[in-house]
Amino acid sequence: MVDRGHGPTVLMIPSIQGRWKWMSPVVDAVTTRCHGSSSSLTGDRGSLRSIDATHGFDDYLGWVDELLYRTGIKPVSVFGIWYGGFVALRCAAHRPECVKISLQVPA
Repeated sequence: MVDRGHGPTVLMIPSIQGRWKWMSPVVDAVTTRCHGSSSSLTGDRGSLRSIDATHGFDDYLGWVDELLYRTGIKPVSVFGIWYGGFVALRCAAHRPECVKISLQVPA
């Protein structure tokens, strides 16, 4: 788990490969201006949790809940890379009290 920096909190969700360390350049860039938190996805080596297949895709919501609990900060801006984007979207839809909504579309 990574939890560092100062300012508004950004929850960064890695792609399907699962490990937050593989997106460390993104984490480094974000944490120069923000408080950034991330962890390896559920079930990946070094994750906060193991997979509970009975929950299906929503098992990632439990992972997000655990990450938010450990950081103690709500609401957060959340983004995901590739597959992590689906997790971020699901989080925003099912945990609206935890997420600041902001859409940015490239010109």
